Amino acid sequence: MEIIKKYNPDLIISDCKYSTVIASKFLKKPYYVITNQNYTRTHNKEKYIVYPVMKMLNVMNKSAKGVLIPDLPMPNTVCEYNLTKLNNLTFIGPLIRYKLDDYDEVKRGNYILSVIGGFEYRFRILELLNKVAEEKNLKVKMVCGSHEVAEKLRKIKKSKNITVIPIATDMENLIKNCSFIVCHGGHSTLMEALSFGKPVITIPDLDHPEQENNARKINELKCGIALSHKTLNYDLSYAIDEINNNDIYFKNAEKLSRLCKNYNGRDNIKRIIDKFNNVQLDGEYVLNKNAKLEFKI
Repeated sequence: MEIIKKYNPDLIISDCKYSTVIASKFLKKPYYVITNQNYTRTHNKEKYIVYPVMKMLNVMNKSAKGVLIPDLPMPNTVCEYNLTKLNNLTFIGPLIRYKLDDYDEVKRGNYILSVIGGFEYRFRILELLNKVAEEKNLKVKMVCGSHEVAEKLRKIKKSKNITVIPIATDMENLIKNCSFIVCHGGHSTLMEALSFGKPVITIPDLDHPEQENNARKINELKCGIALSHKTLNYDLSYAIDEINNNDIYFKNAEKLSRLCKNYNGRDNIKRIIDKFNNVQLDGEYVLNKNAKLEFKI
C-alpha cells in the first residue's frame, strides 16, 4: 500500500500476487490479474485446500478490470483444466520472453533439451534420461539449474553426446534449435516450447495438480506425452521413441506455434493498456475505453 501511494499508478497489473490486489481494492485503484489458474481441478486430498482458496481468490478476480490468461483460446488452451469461467476472463495468448516475429519457420533440431532441475527426487529423472540417451546414442542437452546438480550428473554420464549445462544463459537458442523438450509441465515452459513449435515430454512434480492438468491437456492436444513418476522407468524410453518416430507430435506443435504468433500475448497486453489509457500509438488512434478489444485470428 505504501508503494502504491508513493507512485500513484493509474493501473495495476498483478501476476497472481493477491496482496497487491487487496491493496489495490483498499486504495480504489483499477487492476488486472494475469494468471494461468483460477480453479485447479484435482481428485487428490489437496482439493480440500485448493477449492476454498480458489473460490476466495475468484471473488477478487471478478472485481478486476479483467483476468488475463496467457494462453491460447479454447479448444487449444494448455491450462484449460486449471480454469473456471468468469465474465471478465480473456485469453491474450502466450506471454513469453521472446519475440516470435523474429522466427519465420520452425526448425527441427538434432538434440533433446531437458530443462528439469535435478533437486531431490527429480534427480532420478536426469539419471534415467542419461541412461536412455547412452543406450540409444541420443544427443541430449541437460539444463540442471545449479552447479551442484551439474557436477553430480557429470560423474555418472559416459556418452559424449550428453551436454551438461549448469545454468542456461541462452535459453532462447536452446529451445529454438532442439528437437523436443523434456520438462515438468509448468505453464511458462510449456508455452515457450509450443511457441517455438516444439513437442514436449512432461513429467509433473509429485502431487502437483496444476502441472498434472497441464500435462493432461498436452496429451489431448497430441503435441506431447505426459508421464508419471510412478511408471517413469518403463515409460521414458518409450515416450522418446514415440515422439522421434511419429510426426503427429511435431505437426501439432507447429500448428500451435502458428496460433501463438496470431495470439501474441506481448502485443495484446499492450493493446489492453492502450485501451485503458486511451492513448495514441505510432500516430494511430487506438481503442477507447468503451471499445471492444479484438484479437488477430
